[in-house]
Amino acid sequence: MSPKGHGICACALVDYDNVRLQQKEYSPVDAAAKLLAIRRVLLQHCMSLSVIPDELHIRLYGGWLNERGHYTQRAEWVLSQINTVRGRVNGVRVVPDVVIAIAECGSKPLFGLVRTIRSLRAQKMVDTMIAVDAIHFADGRSGPLLIVSDDDDIVPPALAARARWEPVVLFRRRGPGQGLNDGTCESQGVSLLALPEEFQR
Repeated sequence: MSPKGHGICACALVDYDNVRLQQKEYSPVDAAAKLLAIRRVLLQHCMSLSVIPDELHIRLYGGWLNERGHYTQRAEWVLSQINTVRGRVNGVRVVPDVVIAIAECGSKPLFGLVRTIRSLRAQKMVDTMIAVDAIHFADGRSGPLLIVSDDDDIVPPALAARARWEPVVLFRRRGPGQGLNDGTCESQGVSLLALPEEFQR
C-alpha cells in the first residue's frame, strides 16, 4: 500500500452538470448515487498514487443559483445529499462543497449560474469558474489537481494549471486520443483518464 502524504491535499474540480451517469437524475436519491460515483472514481485514483493524500476536496460546479440567487431544484437535491460523501474513507478525509463562488472570492456568490433563455435553462459561467479556480489551486499546491469535465473549454486551463504544478489529471467520458488536443495535453504532462462505464459516453 502507498504511504500516506502528511499534509497533502488532492483538489478535484467537478463539472457536475457535464458529467452524467447512465441513470438519469430525477430525485435526491439519484443525486446521492451520482455523488457516490464521483467520489469513488476520485478516491480510486488517489489510492493509486505513490503518495496517498490526507484529504480530497471535491468542489462541485454547476447551475446552482438562478438569476435571483435562489438555489435550483438540482442544487437542493445535491445539498440534501452531500453528507453522504463527506467523511473519512480508507484514511482519506473527503470534503465536498457545492461551489457558488470562485476560490479567490469565496464569500461572494455568483448569481445566474443557470438562466432561462427563451424558456430553456442554460448553465452560465461554470466553465470559467473552473478555469479560474484551476489556476488558483495550481499555484502553491501540495497535492494533485483533478478536473472532471468532458468539455473542451477545460483544456486550456488544464494546460495552464499543469505549467504551474503537477500532477494535473483530466477525467472525461472520452478515452485518451479521442479529443482534438489530446496530443498537446499529453505532451505537456496533463494526464487524461476515461470515466468508467457507469457514466454516459
